[in-house]
Amino acid sequence: MAAQKRNSTKGTYIPHVEKLHRKRTEPKQRQKPLYHNRGEAEVVPAFQIAAILQRWLDLWRLERPLGQHAATHFSSKEKRGADFIGALEYLANESGLHTRKIAGIVREEVNFISLTDADKLLHALSMEHLLSTGEIQVVPNPNWSPERWREYMQERGC
Repeated sequence: MAAQKRNSTKGTYIPHVEKLHRKRTEPKQRQKPLYHNRGEAEVVPAFQIAAILQRWLDLWRLERPLGQHAATHFSSKEKRGADFIGALEYLANESGLHTRKIAGIVREEVNFISLTDADKLLHALSMEHLLSTGEIQVVPNPNWSPERWREYMQERGC
């Protein structure tokens, strides 16, 4: 009798299976790019931060050349150089940003950086004064509409 019940449902679609089948067979629609609420109102051009980061990375590498560290003994058979944290890992620890995000900024894979992230990076480098002196340009987010930008500035009293 149990075998008859199993056979009687054979060939019928269960609702979630039907949904999966429809999802697989329907043509895929191109998704709109998500800007996660279009980001912050003010951003920094990435090339400006990238130039500062590249100069800082060059200084880091000059101060800490590879392969010239004093050998330490981990075991009687093995000698290794002292392990140091890398430049990007140091910036990630100091700024709180992900290492991949910092690497993308250095390689100029992005056009703009949020003002918050730029501030975190500059604080990690002890160069936060560059934002207040105007050496690094702060611009309106190009993903925002002019109307939304004006509303935001009016809310701030500007």
